[in-house]
Amino acid sequence: MKVALTPEEKDRMSQEHFNLLYYVAHSYQSTGIPIDELVGIGSVGFVKALDRYDPENEAKFSTYAIACIKNEILGHLRREKRRGISTIPMETILKDNGDGSTFTLKDTLSEDGDSTIVEDVLTLKDDIRILMQHVDKLPEIE
Repeated sequence: MKVALTPEEKDRMSQEHFNLLYYVAHSYQSTGIPIDELVGIGSVGFVKALDRYDPENEAKFSTYAIACIKNEILGHLRREKRRGISTIPMETILKDNGDGSTFTLKDTLSEDGDSTIVEDVLTLKDDIRILMQHVDKLPEIE
């Protein structure tokens, strides 16, 4: 019979083992997903571990929690792969000049060195096109 942790035990376990989230998330850094997002995804697995852990089981909580966190992150990666979504953060550093200045992906997507991103320009052009289509449909009086 499964014995659930009491709320006090869950609170104690979560405080003692919270660093496991960062430990596991760092092992998936090479996926390109920001570490904060990996920790957020892993948090779901951590909460599941707290809810489902059976102290009578021979496994330690940390072992069980690591498995739950990994499963949650791997499930997320599988879902993203299935959907064909591959995201790269705009702040991805492409080149570090060594003097504190960096060249990021966002820098490559800006027009003429200003802060206007190409995506913003394309969105604006698309909005203008849609607006003009609707204006053409209006009667002469309006």
